[in-house]
Amino acid sequence: MKTKQRSIRSVALVLALIMTLASMHMMSFKRPESTQAAIAPTNALAPVRNVRFTNVTQSGARIHWDGVGTGTNYTVEVRCRFGVNSSRTVTTTNTFVDVSGLGYSSLYVVHITARNAFGTSYYISNNYLLTRPFPPTLVRFSHVQGNSTFRLESWSSHNGRATVPVRYYIQIYSIINGIWTPYRRFPSSAGNITLTFRDNRVHLVAVGHGGEAINHWTHMRNDTGRP
Repeated sequence: MKTKQRSIRSVALVLALIMTLASMHMMSFKRPESTQAAIAPTNALAPVRNVRFTNVTQSGARIHWDGVGTGTNYTVEVRCRFGVNSSRTVTTTNTFVDVSGLGYSSLYVVHITARNAFGTSYYISNNYLLTRPFPPTLVRFSHVQGNSTFRLESWSSHNGRATVPVRYYIQIYSIINGIWTPYRRFPSSAGNITLTFRDNRVHLVAVGHGGEAINHWTHMRNDTGRP
């Protein structure tokens, strides 16, 4: 009888030990709530950086930027800073976009945001795009004294609605050591200009903050000038 009771007690102890070990095993696999929250994935998008412009013309440009790894598409907003010239909004999956139909010699603010299924990134700063002016046409020069002195008489401007001021300069290229070289630049109001070198190409240049636009050159020869 005593032997049977001992066997029952032994079995009960073994079962209790097994249940205790099983409970400890389950507890070891339970992750604390604080740890679970700490490693939860985040879906916030980083802002787009390093915005830059190439192929800038009178009416558009190519806009580049560095992509963010989790972004699935980008929205590019191009808004005129002054005046009412055209604005554009483009969505793309690339890290560049060609924007056209803008106003000439105008200042645009460019904002780029990244978007995915979880949300939208914010932009970190304003990026400014300046389009180029149009070159002048129907430029007319006149000789004042023989072939050595000339003056600008008139030209036709196509930048009347520019939102950024456009200035005009007279640019002289001369042959120096056998090479056409930019020699001197004068404001359009300079009046009489004397040529220094024998062979010259004279341009009228429209200058805006977004760059320059130059007209076709007019050849002028000063027979008494330096070779």
